[in-house]
Order: sequence, then structure tokens, then C-alpha cells
Amino acid sequence: PAVVIQSSAIIISTNGKISKMDIEVIKKMIKLGLIIIMVGDEVLDTKLGFSVCSSDQIASYLAQKLQAKKLFFATDVDGVFEGNPKMNQKVQKINLIDKGNISKVLKNIKVHNRMDISNEMVGKLNAIFSFPNTEVAIRIFNGLDKGKVYKALKGDKVGTGVCQT
Repeated sequence: PAVVIQSSAIIISTNGKISKMDIEVIKKMIKLGLIIIMVGDEVLDTKLGFSVCSSDQIASYLAQKLQAKKLFFATDVDGVFEGNPKMNQKVQKINLIDKGNISKVLKNIKVHNRMDISNEMVGKLNAIFSFPNTEVAIRIFNGLDKGKVYKALKGDKVGTGVCQT
């Protein structure tokens, strides 16, 4: 069984970044065998009043706090690219992102959809690197491709790998 937890009920941010989350509720639900569903939402913010907290930020924060072994981001593209693969099919996929190349990657990719308040791939990567957990294996891949989620769960190298060290 799955249960939805309203993000705004358990998260407080400071300047747009999660500063506190009641993870005891989540831990207890996991122990009961429940699948937790959370989505981005407007949350209380100690400096701004309210701010948008993306599901990418929530997942990255929880991976750190719960000491996750794997963290998957299923998107609508095959990973992280040197440009936007929807606008230019010739851009190259980046197989691995780490501390050595994250600055270059962020500099080269742009946000194209200003209506996406999570800032597309830039926001996802910023969220991942803002809550470091050196033990977690992170993959960003196309969740719309049949079988990709299963392959990721098996440990296959789908999409782009992210190493926070």
C-alpha cells in the first residue's frame, strides 16, 4: 500500500532549501511496509515566508537522512546531456557527473522551460549536490522507456550516473 504525505505539513525551508523535515513519520510508515509518495510543494520558509520545495530536493534530502543506498530520478530524457536533447538530437549524453565536472556541467546546461519551477536538470543536479551522501548510487534516466526502471533497480548503468565525491 502507498500513502501520500503532504510535503508542506512536514518540511520547513530556509531561503528555499530544506532545513527541517519530520522524518520520524516517514520512518514509521516505512516500518509498516508503506510506500511513501511525496511531491514538490510550497512550504514554510524561515526567511521568505514560503518557498517552493521540489521533489528533487525532497528525494535528495531523504536519501541523505535515511542513508539510502540508491536514488533514482526518472525523467523524460535518457540522462544528463551537454545541451537539451529535445532541441538538439546531436548533443552528447554525460555518462558520469561528479565533483570534478559538476561545475562545468551546470555551466553548459540551460533551463529552457521557465514554467518548470524546479529548474529542470539544473535544479535536479543542484538538489543532489546540496545534500551530499557519498554512499548513495544515483542514476538519472528516462522513466518513460519501458524497462528502464527495472534495469536501474537491477544495477544496470542506465542514463547518467552521479557520484557526489
